Amino acid sequence: MLFHGIVFSALPGQVARTAVVIALSAGAAAAILGVVVFFDVLEHYDEPLAGGLIDTGRSNSV
Repeated sequence: MLFHGIVFSALPGQVARTAVVIALSAGAAAAILGVVVFFDVLEHYDEPLAGGLIDTGRSNSV
């Protein structure tokens, strides 16, 4: 959501301050959640094998 100064200036003072606090809190929460998800994915990431082959656990021998 885009918050612009003109929009905030149309609001009463306390409402504008509350909206700013909510916007900052939501942004901070989103950033923290993004970092948590990033490190979770990074921790569980399996490096692909050479040549882009996927190890299925089965051999290709006949």
